[in-house]
Order: sequence, then structure tokens, then C-alpha cells
Amino acid sequence: MALFEIALKALTDEERNLFEEWERAAAEICEEERKEEEKKGVPIQRTVVENIHSEEYFYDGDPKRPEVFIQFLQELAQAYMALSPSGITPRRCYKTVCQSFSGCRQPIRCPKPKTLLRYVPLRKLFERIMIPKSEDKEEERYEEYGWYRIKGKSFFEELVIGEWEKVGRELLAKAKLAHKEAKVVFVTFPETDGRAPDESNGSVFLMRTLGFPMTEDDSVVKLVYESRNEDLLCFPTVADACWNHYFKSATNDDPHGWTEPIGDKTARGYPEAVHQNREIGQLSELPLIIEPI
Repeated sequence: MALFEIALKALTDEERNLFEEWERAAAEICEEERKEEEKKGVPIQRTVVENIHSEEYFYDGDPKRPEVFIQFLQELAQAYMALSPSGITPRRCYKTVCQSFSGCRQPIRCPKPKTLLRYVPLRKLFERIMIPKSEDKEEERYEEYGWYRIKGKSFFEELVIGEWEKVGRELLAKAKLAHKEAKVVFVTFPETDGRAPDESNGSVFLMRTLGFPMTEDDSVVKLVYESRNEDLLCFPTVADACWNHYFKSATNDDPHGWTEPIGDKTARGYPEAVHQNREIGQLSELPLIIEPI
């Protein structure tokens, strides 16, 4: 019996009815989003709701006793009961539960890789390392962020090429690997045979192979860093992915998670894991800017 089915049977009748009510409403939203994404050329192979059914890593020690999964479904049912009367959407309920959920995660079943890779859209990384001068003035802050979006690439390139040792390293070291509210960060790493994400076809193709639906001609920054002792690499769960249709739940036979390439059902993904979000710190290599083609 699948882990989801075991967890669902463990709910009370009221909890199960609430979850199934949320599920029906969420499935309708998922189908609407599937149609919209297909128009953009980024087809969804499985939805958030479908991923919940295939989740196999919400347990604590014994997969036959999925207390963590039960807790997740209970919190989702309770959130839907509490929030939906006020007009909060099923999608928002799900995001609220995922962002607050603190259930355990299962370590990956392969030797811990020494080197980790994280690819971040340049505009997001730039906004993360540049602190606006006036935090108390919303209008001024947005004006500055808008300027950074325009000037970000040339500024970052100058840091990397000319001022890395003096300025760039310090700026990046203090920034978080993911946005500050994120509990975990998704990473990839080379396979044992050396196979690593293909960067030769540009940023958009690269990010789609990693399950990131980039449709804009945006540059990406590659961050390479050594895994620390405290970086416990775990299987990503649906709670980590939140409302992301381009996430693929790992199976019981997988040594680690796998990315879900977008738009190619035959493509082989790349290793995927999560660890606690933290400051970037020391990088193993200079950041590499990957351009769209």
C-alpha cells in the first residue's frame, strides 16, 4: 500500500472529508494552471495534487508508520476548514501549510557528494545581495530594486571580474542560498560518473532540465560550494516543493531525488536533494553567469 493511502486511512472521518474537499477544489485549480502553462510551452506532467499521492518520504524511521505524512494531511485539512470560509484559496491554504510545516526529512541513500551546485536566476540573486538604503520607504525601495534589475547584470559581472576578492566575495558570503523565508534549499550535484547539468544550451534550457519553468530570457548564476558537515542532504518532499507542478516525488528505489525535466518525458533528470537554508559562505569557484541562447 502506498504511503499516501496509509496516511489517508489514519485520518478521522472529519479530517478525511476535509482533505478530500480541499483536494477536489485544488485539482480544479491545477487543471486550469495546466492549460495556462501549456499555452506558454511549459507543459505540466503531473500536478501538485498528483504529487501528494506519490509522496514516499513523509515518515519517521519506519515507512509503515507515516506519522509525519498524517500530520501534514491533518494540518492541510485544518487549514482548509479555518481559511476557506474567509475566501482563502486552496492554493493559498496549501502554501501556508508547506511554509510552516516542520516534519522530518529522510537522508539520501548515496555517498554524500563533496561538491554541491545551485543555479539561481541573476535578478533574484542580485536582489538578495543588494540591500536598499531606505528600508522604511516602500516607494524608494521599489525604485531602487527596479534600477538593480536593469543594472544588475553589468554590476555583477564587474564584481566577478574585477572586484571579486575585495567586494563580491563578501557580498555573496552573507547572502542566503535561498530567500530568507525558505527553510531548505534545493541543490543538485554531479553523478558518480561525472554527469552534471548541461550548461552549453543556455540558461532557459538548463533551468528547464532542473524543473524550473523559465520562460523569460533571464541569465542564471551558477554557485559551486563544498557541502559542510551540517548540510544534511535529504530527499525533497512535496512540502519542500510547495505549490510547484514541476517537482517529481522520489520513489522508494531512488538513491536521491531527481529533477523533472520540463517538456521532455524521455529526458533523464539530474540528482536533487535539499538541505537547510544558510548563508552562501565560501564558494569553491567564481560564480558563473550563464546566458540565454
